Amino acid sequence: MLRLVGLWTEPADNDAFDHDYLGTHFPRLDQLDGSQGTTTARCIEGPYFRMTEVSFHTLDDLQRALETDVGRRILEDANGLAEKFGIRLDVLVVAGTT
Repeated sequence: MLRLVGLWTEPADNDAFDHDYLGTHFPRLDQLDGSQGTTTARCIEGPYFRMTEVSFHTLDDLQRALETDVGRRILEDANGLAEKFGIRLDVLVVAGTT
């Protein structure tokens, strides 16, 4: 199993960010072809405000999903959120067993 992990730094307005993120961006992640599930949570300690994971079986599945129209819209939306709220999105791809 492979996970795409998004780590968002803290915005100046947490509630406004969560409203946009949870209302628009996060639901789109479930539309990614090949996605095996998504989770998100607020971070309670450390340099990040929110963490999101999207699971895929393989790296090829992840890459194919991001190359679709839905994938491209999600990437554009993520960049737009980062710009709108003046925050940074760090992305990791991790592999492991559950």
